[in-house]
Amino acid sequence: FARTLLFLSVATAHYYRVYLMLTFLSRLLRIVPETYPNFPVVQLSPKNVRSLMGCNDIILHFGERYKRRIDAYLVAVLGTALSGLVVLLIFVVNSTVVLSDDYDDQQSAGTAGQLRSEAWVWTVLASIAITSFMTYLVLLAGAAANKAQGEIGSELIAQRWRLMKPVNETKLLPPLVALEATRASVETSTDRDLDRVLALASHIVEHTTENAPLGISSFTCNTETSNMLVSVVGTTVAFILGRIYNFSG
Repeated sequence: FARTLLFLSVATAHYYRVYLMLTFLSRLLRIVPETYPNFPVVQLSPKNVRSLMGCNDIILHFGERYKRRIDAYLVAVLGTALSGLVVLLIFVVNSTVVLSDDYDDQQSAGTAGQLRSEAWVWTVLASIAITSFMTYLVLLAGAAANKAQGEIGSELIAQRWRLMKPVNETKLLPPLVALEATRASVETSTDRDLDRVLALASHIVEHTTENAPLGISSFTCNTETSNMLVSVVGTTVAFILGRIYNFSG
């Protein structure tokens, strides 16, 4: 069990590291320096944007082989815990019968008391609760990393928009024509190169966020998945405890 907690802690630390580094990159790209006055701002240039995208790729794929091992172990541990929870639920429901034809109240209370005195019942419940909580932390850290990745894309788009000077005549033009006219207002060749690099970088980040987000096996790390896990496990554990302690005699 200690080894399981170690692997889950490493998984949480991995996703939290990704979140911190992606947040660092998004702050470097921020369009309003006053948001973090004591934090540096990168000087935008095609080379710097390419370097930032290289850092982004390194952050997302650093330790990829080890991450796959952690994810496989996490899926196995969580699957085992949920299977144990289902088995325990079936056992408790079948063992504690209320006012049935075969058991009277005294025998039902004795059965529930026997379940409360069984060490394996509490061991299974404690293992499931701790494993589910650690998995919840992993999913939350992964969700924060995915959100930070999306913020990088937003900052890239904001920087690209800042380069474009508004053209009064574009207000009456169709959207696509207006966009092309606004792009034409970029003055220097350096600005045009930067605009193209920013457009490509924002497209890459958007594609990564939508099609290859951080996740565990086939589960994307997001708050919905983590909340669903906590709700299912918490409700089931509460039901099991309720079934046991309803027969205190």
